[in-house]
Amino acid sequence: MPAIRCPHCDTSIDVPISRAGGEVSCPSCSKAVTVPKLGELRRLEASTPTASTPSQAGVETAASPLAKRAGFVALVALAAACLGLGGFCLVRYWAIAIPGTTESHMEMVESQYSQAPASQLVREWQELESFGEDVAFPYPYETVAAEKADWLRKGWMGIAGALVAALLAGAIASFSGRSTSHG
Repeated sequence: MPAIRCPHCDTSIDVPISRAGGEVSCPSCSKAVTVPKLGELRRLEASTPTASTPSQAGVETAASPLAKRAGFVALVALAAACLGLGGFCLVRYWAIAIPGTTESHMEMVESQYSQAPASQLVREWQELESFGEDVAFPYPYETVAAEKADWLRKGWMGIAGALVAALLAGAIASFSGRSTSHG
């Protein structure tokens, strides 16, 4: 509903659109006030906040702290989950023992070749010449080492995710504190 000012006492008067072009009496001074025509009244209505606007603004500000609180709680839960998963992955990394290294594997191969008969060495040499030196699959210790490295990578990713979520939760808490202390 648009509002006009009383020219006699400067009181704001809410005017229904149906009264456009007519007169209303001022509730303060009881004098007659001319209501502008419909076009002018519509412009006044567009520039004047309606009665529902303050209540809607109140709803938005009431929902805003709740939304911030929900976002904060969700980020803290995400940080805890990431920290738990990252910790699990790091414990799993530390629990895996690699059964050997390239050096220990080479020592084992050398000891086997020193005890192998000449016919077996010739056969393996021929296989190397025909198939090449590339191994078609990794040795067991390489598979375990790759699995261990994967657990370490996942652990650090979990820790990093927890850190990011905690920083975002801290930012929400910081901005919530500022808006409530200034508002």
